[in-house]
Amino acid sequence: MNAPTQPAAHRPPFHRTELVGHAVLFCLVGMISAVWIETDLYRVAMLPPIALGLWVYFSRRDFRPAMGPMGWACLVWAHYVALRYVWVVLTRPDSTGGSAEGIYLMPALYMTVGYVLFLYRDKLAHLVWVFIAISLAALLASIDIVAVFRPDAGLVPFLFQNNTIHSSVGAGLILIGAFCFGLWLLSRSDLPGRIVWTGLAVALLIGILAVLGIFGAKSKGVWIALLVTAPSVVAATFAQIRGKARWVVMAGFVCASVVGILIFHQIVWHTIGHVVVSAVDLVQRLLSGMPARQMVLDAIDSGTLPYTFDARIRVWWNALSIWRLDWLFGQGIWWENLWQQTRFADIGYELMHNGYLEIAIRFGLFGLEFYAVLLAWCLYQATAAVRRGLIPLELYFFYLLTLIFFLASMLSNSNIRLAVGESYMLMAGGFGFCCYYLRQAAGQAR
Repeated sequence: MNAPTQPAAHRPPFHRTELVGHAVLFCLVGMISAVWIETDLYRVAMLPPIALGLWVYFSRRDFRPAMGPMGWACLVWAHYVALRYVWVVLTRPDSTGGSAEGIYLMPALYMTVGYVLFLYRDKLAHLVWVFIAISLAALLASIDIVAVFRPDAGLVPFLFQNNTIHSSVGAGLILIGAFCFGLWLLSRSDLPGRIVWTGLAVALLIGILAVLGIFGAKSKGVWIALLVTAPSVVAATFAQIRGKARWVVMAGFVCASVVGILIFHQIVWHTIGHVVVSAVDLVQRLLSGMPARQMVLDAIDSGTLPYTFDARIRVWWNALSIWRLDWLFGQGIWWENLWQQTRFADIGYELMHNGYLEIAIRFGLFGLEFYAVLLAWCLYQATAAVRRGLIPLELYFFYLLTLIFFLASMLSNSNIRLAVGESYMLMAGGFGFCCYYLRQAAGQAR
């Protein structure tokens, strides 16, 4: 009898075969696709890796990382959310069922997504290159550069999202990704110079296109979020780049900023000027001693506020009036029924344009605290992992900067319930658990 050419003992396990590895990489690309195109593809793409991760985890006999207290907290949270849904449906038959409520069950998946990232961490470098390539193609295919420079162009759509706010959030994540990709290339002395310089040119082009797209989309909330993120970008640059190159890069940033201000200052003021004047006027009234409630109502009744500013104040008023009924635990899915009873129910939509209020009206301070603890824990795990050399510094910068940007953008937009926001939270939560598993594998987790 002829011996087999490859003994069974030397065959890689099923999940370690090249075919499965490439399939997982393909699914990971689908899971982050919401930055380019607003579809449910990311939800479909996450199912095979999650199923594979669960199968591998429960079939392994060597190393199975513990999901830890935070993993249990995520499971308890998901059960709590589900039970509240059921309770409202059973006790209030006239409930409308809420809107986009399933996203709050997603934390139950974070630890499995993290395990998939842990298993296939050798594929993450490939994912970076794919992300850069698709981002460049998507931006080139979607931006009307001529329209961006026209003062009368209005909101210039780009990428493949449902509106320009969603596009701007996705482009902000792409912009940060291109920046960190450039930092990574500058640190790779093992790569041929041709690849490094080509990659840097691509990263610069992506950055320019993303900035132009964000500028043309005129999403003021994303502009503010990028300004909030900017100091951390400067700190990351100083931490990663040494010697004269550091000052060359910073000089480039300053020159680009000055040129941008000189070219676009009139369009920028035309976009935000009325909002700034209205906001300053409200602050002056508040400082003069006028009660906040009366000040807001007078401003709305005056009819002088810019439309977008007026609309946000109205929906924030509605949201706060619902939240105040139960500051601690919120109203669950019953909030949508209560919305019809608010002062400005005729506003025409139920998006809060504030991700924190989206959580607060449903789950109160308890829900806000859960997400705050979860994200703080994830950031701690990533920080501990990078200090031990378990993840690249540039990957940590990307995680930190995107987290700052995303949280800042939630102040004026309901990003948590957008496709790009749900996809980001899934990957951000999963990455925190991935770092936790890496620390366990290295014997460093606490």
